[in-house]
Amino acid sequence: MEQQENTTLDQGAELRHNSRVWQYASANSSQKRKSKMSKEETDLATHVEICAIRYQGIQEKIDGLTERLDTVESKINTLSKEIQSNFARIELALEKASAKRDVQVIATLGTIAVAIISVIGYLIKSKVGLTLK
Repeated sequence: MEQQENTTLDQGAELRHNSRVWQYASANSSQKRKSKMSKEETDLATHVEICAIRYQGIQEKIDGLTERLDTVESKINTLSKEIQSNFARIELALEKASAKRDVQVIATLGTIAVAIISVIGYLIKSKVGLTLK
């Protein structure tokens, strides 16, 4: 991800440099031509120069937005990894709790079974003891 950000930054710097070189060359050539141009040609050349300046501003804003989006994307990826890690911990905790609950249920059922068997034994002994007398 970091390498991609560096590549994007390098490309942005190169575009800004090329844009400045073009503007300088355009300004010099347009000054030479202005003396020989008609009003329409001068207006067109001015328009082209203004558009180049606007394009540079737009490109700088796009570069800034690209950097911000890369930062947001990086933060989202980090957050996603943290959430997945936390879900894994929660799942493990729930599995442990479930295993403990299973042991508790089995122990409780065993206690109830012993109690029932004891009551049945007592009742049988009481009835048998009464009838034998």
